[in-house]
Amino acid sequence: MAEKQDPGLIGYDPLAWIDDEDDSEDDAEKLADTAMPDSAPAAQTKARETEPVAIASSEDQAIVLEPVLTIQHVGELYQKLQAVLESQDKIELDASEVTSIDTAVLQLLIALKKTAVGSGKDVTIDFPSEKFIEAADLLGVSEMLEVEQAAAGFF
Repeated sequence: MAEKQDPGLIGYDPLAWIDDEDDSEDDAEKLADTAMPDSAPAAQTKARETEPVAIASSEDQAIVLEPVLTIQHVGELYQKLQAVLESQDKIELDASEVTSIDTAVLQLLIALKKTAVGSGKDVTIDFPSEKFIEAADLLGVSEMLEVEQAAAGFF
């Protein structure tokens, strides 16, 4: 006999928060909290510490996104982007090397852009790779992230 499903998940839209203007500051925080639960085994946490850094940055330069960005990188990426957002008025993300990106990272980037707009700051995604654009188009967020196929190679 089938077990009773959690009624709280039926009809749940994981992207519904995108249209919430009231909770824009908490969106990235909620996303980061769900990326790596507190109950994760110590082995996973230790393995995560040895993974490559999701971004590399220096002041007055674009933040270079790593080629592979998955949900395992969201927590670390969130912390680094938050620090950069607090210290700079204009953030440039270089997405030219991205070969694989998942929904969680794209959601984090949308939350970053929404938070930046609310703070009067600017976030731009420079040189998005074809895989980046393809993933954004597939999820219907390319307009929100302001990445388009036509503009990808002109800079």
